Amino acid sequence: LEKLGFPSELIFSGYDVVDNDYFSTQAAQARHAPGQFQHLPGLNDPSPFFLASSRFVPRKNLDMLLRAYKSYSELAPSPWRLVILGDGPERTGLQTLVDREEITGVTFAGFRQVEELGAYYGLAAAFVHVALVEQWGLVVNEAMAARLPVLVSQTTGCTHDLVVEGENGFRFDPSDTGMLAQRMAQISSDPSARLCMSHRSQEIIANWPIERFAEGLWQALLAGSSRLDRPFNLAIRLA
Repeated sequence: LEKLGFPSELIFSGYDVVDNDYFSTQAAQARHAPGQFQHLPGLNDPSPFFLASSRFVPRKNLDMLLRAYKSYSELAPSPWRLVILGDGPERTGLQTLVDREEITGVTFAGFRQVEELGAYYGLAAAFVHVALVEQWGLVVNEAMAARLPVLVSQTTGCTHDLVVEGENGFRFDPSDTGMLAQRMAQISSDPSARLCMSHRSQEIIANWPIERFAEGLWQALLAGSSRLDRPFNLAIRLA
């Protein structure tokens, strides 16, 4: 916004938030009673898994995730599973890729209602988001509120604010399958580091509650009210 000519004093942040308490509570309940969710696809197996959640469209880059997961599975002595939530026009193509490349350990769990998401976050071991283009990526907020380490593409907007490299997860190039495979191997091979990352995720996302959105919006309204009698400069009007 500053590059577009907006004055820094008229820029307010905080819009990209979710109900942290909801996802934290739902995830904790699932961890406490995992047997209640065995009927859901991918949750009838107690072994650890990576979780991804997105629409099945090209910019979400899920074919890259599947190829990276295959490479990871060949690297790791005891690879985690991969559970993917969502649906969309690329569903058939992605399933074909799994079949053709003989990628084992993948579950397409379909579109899930919000009441079921907490169980997936709570029982997952880490979250992966591989989008090529993403303005923010609220699913990362949800995963972090559920106390998950995160692997997030560096082209996802939230990485600058939410992913502290090596502390609560890792960034990666969404075009580099080898890099993501190595990150997956790294995060799945060190339980103590993963536990530290889990707690760090929850600490970081605690700074992004719904109240942050409310405060940012209120400050923007106050700033706008004080400038009602002033003309906007040319750059702002063009933008």
